Amino acid sequence: MSYPLLDVFKGVKTPVRPVWLMRQAGRVLPEYRRLRSKYKDFKTLLKTPELAAEISLQPISRWGVDGTILFSDILVLAEAMGSPYEFLEDRGPYFPEPITNPQVFSKLREVDVETDLSYVLETLRLLRISSPVPVIGFSAAPWTLFAYMTEGMGTKTFSRARSIFYSQPDFSKKFLDLLTTNIISYLRAQIEAGAQVLQIFDSLAGFLPPSIYKMYILPHIHLIVESLVSFGVPLIFFPKGLYSLWDEMGSLSVGGVGLDWQVSPQEVIPKLSGKVLQGNMDPALLYGSQDRIRKETHNMLDSFCGVPHIVNLGHGLYPDTDWTHVSSFVKSVREYSS
Repeated sequence: MSYPLLDVFKGVKTPVRPVWLMRQAGRVLPEYRRLRSKYKDFKTLLKTPELAAEISLQPISRWGVDGTILFSDILVLAEAMGSPYEFLEDRGPYFPEPITNPQVFSKLREVDVETDLSYVLETLRLLRISSPVPVIGFSAAPWTLFAYMTEGMGTKTFSRARSIFYSQPDFSKKFLDLLTTNIISYLRAQIEAGAQVLQIFDSLAGFLPPSIYKMYILPHIHLIVESLVSFGVPLIFFPKGLYSLWDEMGSLSVGGVGLDWQVSPQEVIPKLSGKVLQGNMDPALLYGSQDRIRKETHNMLDSFCGVPHIVNLGHGLYPDTDWTHVSSFVKSVREYSS
């Protein structure tokens, strides 16, 4: 059976461009909110495979998008390593004991994915059976996990994470090495459990200077990617906020590169020849009128004409987005002819 999301990586021209959305599972849908009100603890939804699979499939029923992304969280791997975290209302993730020095780091471990993250793998197995479109697995990249686990929460600057990275270089390298090892194991297990596409999120890439990222972080990305290429599953790398390393992104052995909404496609297309490009609608545009959504969606699609393209937002859906405006976005993609 032919699937647009997989065909684009094979160089097959599809009648319409494939579309899915980051954070499409949950957040904005009324059916998700009903479940969320019933199960007060967010982690219960993550760790109950039947519920996580149900939530993963809700956008397929509602919007008819071309990929089913696993309903999970980028920080479940941190918890599996021995660094538990909580979800605080209106604040997001919180680590009671951030990993700030070698003594705390010594409590972390290599993950046994089949045991420690069995609920994620079971969700993927359920989705592979029930999803009518390809299943997308994912992980955070090493730097993004490092930043959250050392900072202890999301902040505007991640200044503690950056200060630790610069002031404790030996500790930081050991930490990033361990994260890289665990990410490889985690993503391999996702493939074996049924993931047909993988995305690596470096959501905090832009918090480091490009020269630092290139020297200290990018080698870890290369190692992860090279460890997965032989599986033959399309890989998408999404380095949010990283705007001057496109030649280096072009050298990664990934099939796709995700662009955030502040990236100009015209500037990066020549440097990413041969890659599938993904993105890059500003999520805030979905607050606009439905006519505005249609116009801006078509403008974005025009900017990617002539290159293999997966339509997506430039970051995840915002939680107060009107779900009917998401419908308008997807409809605008479907009606567009290049």
